[in-house]
Amino acid sequence: MPDNTPLKLSDLTGMIREHLQDRFARESFWVLADVSDHKFYPQKKYHYFDLVEKDATSGNLVSRVSAAAWQEGSKRIELFEKETGQRFTTGIHVLLRVKVEFSALYGLKLIVLDADTRFTLGELERKKQDTIRRLLADNSDFIRMVGEKIVTRNQGHPLKLAVQKIAVLGSRQSAGYDDFMHTLAQNPYRYQFDVDTYHVAVQGEDKARQLFEQLLEIFKSGKVYDAVVIIRGGGSESDFLIFNDYNLNRAIAKFPIPVITGIGHLKDQSIADLMAHTETKTPTKAAEYIIAHNKMFEDRIMVLQKHLVFKAQQICSSRQRVLSNINTVVVNKSRDYLQHYNQTLVKLNQLVTQRSVQILHQRKNDLLNISGAIVVQPKIQVAKRRHEIDMQVNNLHTFRIQFIKQQVNQLQHLASMIRMASPEQTLKRGFALVKHQGKVIRDADGLKEQEELTIVMQHTEIKTVIKEIAENHERPYNI
Repeated sequence: MPDNTPLKLSDLTGMIREHLQDRFARESFWVLADVSDHKFYPQKKYHYFDLVEKDATSGNLVSRVSAAAWQEGSKRIELFEKETGQRFTTGIHVLLRVKVEFSALYGLKLIVLDADTRFTLGELERKKQDTIRRLLADNSDFIRMVGEKIVTRNQGHPLKLAVQKIAVLGSRQSAGYDDFMHTLAQNPYRYQFDVDTYHVAVQGEDKARQLFEQLLEIFKSGKVYDAVVIIRGGGSESDFLIFNDYNLNRAIAKFPIPVITGIGHLKDQSIADLMAHTETKTPTKAAEYIIAHNKMFEDRIMVLQKHLVFKAQQICSSRQRVLSNINTVVVNKSRDYLQHYNQTLVKLNQLVTQRSVQILHQRKNDLLNISGAIVVQPKIQVAKRRHEIDMQVNNLHTFRIQFIKQQVNQLQHLASMIRMASPEQTLKRGFALVKHQGKVIRDADGLKEQEELTIVMQHTEIKTVIKEIAENHERPYNI
């Protein structure tokens, strides 16, 4: 029969601890697991984390155990980070040697004794190779393997003969960025560069998305850059995992502007180095590469200049001889032409002189004829005009007498008519004038009764008063 006597929790946990100590106290185990919820306390150099295992198919969590590393275990983790370049943190897959401990207060815990660096290095390389294979498989139109070398579209873009306008991807606060800018600025050839910085953190695998987005920003800017430079200073291998990201490297491989890397790791190549147009080891080396590229262009220009000067000297020397020969020919030909045309000019001079004398003689005769005509013609014209004037004078005398007689007769006729129409003649014929207020009136408009009128006859004036005004519609009396 089972013993139903209740136990205190501490008694039960004590029993568990004793059994576990009996079973695991003198043993350690190499365990494959992923690190989760990692916390590190630098003052004490303690690591606390969970070791987890996920189902390979579904990804579901199948096991979780708390773990810790201190003292010897912490030293082994520190050595692990130095040898692998991989920071011991959440998300990494590790092979650890652990021992089992159980505490009544904290429960089951695995204590780290050692870490297998070769396993982690292999895992990092495996992930890198998996990414490379995926890039080749999914992007065969711009990433391909030629022999043992990876060839990308970006590598096919030629660098301009002189690189001047540069887009830099990196952290503006990093020493690597300062080294890059200082090397460009202090180049011994005094080359001038136009640099735009696209600031981004370049440490940590989780920052790959930001780096990818900044690369897209360069493309969207529409600026015509000669090169894009991705730089980062030195650090551990885990700091460079960002440059093994699939999306980032896919973008680098097909980027339309040559990409130069200066990532700062001397031992290994990142995938970004393989995808880029040109790989250099450090930011300083990237700057030196650009300066050397420009110097190579300048050297070619100087060689061409010397070649052009030499060729120009050869051509000038050859042309000088040709010109000398031409000069001799021209001088001789000119002398011959001058002699020939001098004789021709002498003949022309004689001909012109003779012809001029003939023309002058002809013009002299013409002038004599004209002068004779000028002397005789005015006399003829004057006599003709004098005769015409005499005729006009006689006509005017005759016409004057006739016109005066005509005007006298007309004046006498008009005087007779005026005399006949004068008031005196009118009064003589028996008519009278009627005046009102000293003015002759023709009708009774405006007259009133009792107003005074004056009747003027040939020899008499009669004063009268209006007694009555009556309209007369009968015809006037005939006189």
